[in-house]
Amino acid sequence: MELHTPEPALLRRHVHALFATGDGLPGCVADQEQRFGRAVVEAGLGDRLCHVLSGVLDIRERAAEPFELFVLGEGKFGKSTLVNALLGCAVAPTDYIPKTWCFNRYVAEPSPPAYVRIFVSEELAARQACDHLLRRLGAPVGSYRSLLEYRLAHDDAEHLAADEETRVVRTLNQPDAYWSPVMEMEWAVPAETAMLPGIRLVDTMGINQIAAPRAHLHHLRWQYERADAVLWLVTADKLGAEATRAQIQEARRYAKVVYLLITRWDKVRDREAALARAQEHYGRMCTGVMPISALAALAANGGLRPQTPEERDFLTRHRNLSRTDLLDLSGFERLTGAFQQFLDGRHCAIRNAQVYSSLRQKDRELRRVAQEVGDEARLNMQLYAELRANVCEAGSSSTTDVASRMDGSVRRWLTEVGNGLSRVDYDNRHEARGLIGLDRIAGEFEELQRQLAQSAQRRFDDVVQWAMDPERAYRASEFGPTGAVADVSLASGTTLTSVTIRPTSLSFVVQDPTGFWTEVKIFLANLFGAADEMKREAAGKFRSAARDAIDKELKGKAKQASKRLTDHVTAAQSQFLMDVDEQYSRTGGDAVHGETADRVDRVLARSVVEPLLVSIPVKLMRRYGWRR
Repeated sequence: MELHTPEPALLRRHVHALFATGDGLPGCVADQEQRFGRAVVEAGLGDRLCHVLSGVLDIRERAAEPFELFVLGEGKFGKSTLVNALLGCAVAPTDYIPKTWCFNRYVAEPSPPAYVRIFVSEELAARQACDHLLRRLGAPVGSYRSLLEYRLAHDDAEHLAADEETRVVRTLNQPDAYWSPVMEMEWAVPAETAMLPGIRLVDTMGINQIAAPRAHLHHLRWQYERADAVLWLVTADKLGAEATRAQIQEARRYAKVVYLLITRWDKVRDREAALARAQEHYGRMCTGVMPISALAALAANGGLRPQTPEERDFLTRHRNLSRTDLLDLSGFERLTGAFQQFLDGRHCAIRNAQVYSSLRQKDRELRRVAQEVGDEARLNMQLYAELRANVCEAGSSSTTDVASRMDGSVRRWLTEVGNGLSRVDYDNRHEARGLIGLDRIAGEFEELQRQLAQSAQRRFDDVVQWAMDPERAYRASEFGPTGAVADVSLASGTTLTSVTIRPTSLSFVVQDPTGFWTEVKIFLANLFGAADEMKREAAGKFRSAARDAIDKELKGKAKQASKRLTDHVTAAQSQFLMDVDEQYSRTGGDAVHGETADRVDRVLARSVVEPLLVSIPVKLMRRYGWRR
């Protein structure tokens, strides 16, 4: 069979035509995105993958939004200065203390509104006791991605931002640190001052500043996924840092256009070596590597109003440079040129290709999470079944041990009683208790009961220790943005259980059947030397009576003690099982875990996101036909 496939260039044109639709997101991609969202819900993972699911719900609205640049990097690397330079005005705070405690969006518009949009996490506001903030915000005007939207005048918004920053900085790195529920603020600026009008800039917290609640991390994850391109800032002395490489790899997972910007280029002495080192470390990972100096760009356009020591030092060192020299030093001409393609209509194809690539990545994350959740549900069910079986085994073994050891001991003691009674005659019958060893047997009887109780307790304690092992705890995982387990909550299957008894005592009261007249008869007979037979007969009656009394006492008390021990073991086992059931029910029980396993298995059994970029050439091959 001879197969004729289209040329690679033709295939690329078809792929580009698919993603370059002028109507926003292609219908086939949007449908798959919606199908993916339904699969997340069907798998019962909406809560665990809320940061993924929320990105699906607003996918169509995103198509109408401006192209968005996400500015990332460690704290104090000049992100805010870069944003100010691109906007052509000082709107992002650039103090030497990292001030970006929330996400700031800057939108260049021809007629910017007179208000600032403020997005607040209602959940975090409730946990942080933020009445002071909510009173200033007033009533929300709507909601956005499960956040409440408020609007304030610019001056009021700036004062609010300053107050929230003070609260955050004051408690930073403290156990009771204050995290502002303000997740995002959107500031509108005049379009005529921006170097990249029509592009939205997002200034983020530094990646090394985020020790924040999960709400902030999830919002960062969504912002990161939403961005159309990433500007990643590093300094020349931090090139090759492992954390930066890992974060850029994360960006590439979503097919983002990533430009690595080497900031503060005006301070780099050996620029050729620094650029070569950056290319070596990041050249294959990034769309491009560019040196920049945001301060030079601001100074060239007259927008630098020195407020920090760094800004004043820059003006002092470069006061003799012309505007052309400053622009050349800034590197902004190359940077703005690189993004010009996004302003001339090509951004649609780039965005749609990234949306689809991100969708494929999220599908892999869904499968990883679903597999982990399904495995956890089955392991929890298995642990519960094993725990109950172990409890029942401990109770059954203890009950069997009680019956076996008690019966065996009674038989041994009765043998010892018989041997002791054989040494008892008429003259030493008053010393029979010592000859038989009844006090020793009574002590052994009490000690046996204590040993049986302790043995049962050890069996139950062993089950508790088995269940307390973290490897055998019920598991409930939280997942990070890559679909990998980020945090695991462990719940023990049981608590402590005790078996306590009060041992039954033996009295061994032996009545002497030889009365007063028997003793008189034996005394008189002894005078005539005819008492031996009478003594043997009396001793025999004594031994018989003693044997009957001891047998009755020993067997009766042994039966009573066995029942008490067995009742205590049964009660402990019943209480133990109730505790096991209660602990398990707190995790959801068999009904929840079984349903969870079934739901994720149904999702894993089918293809959620179709390999669109594979189906395209197949369709083309069918179109061009097959030749034998």
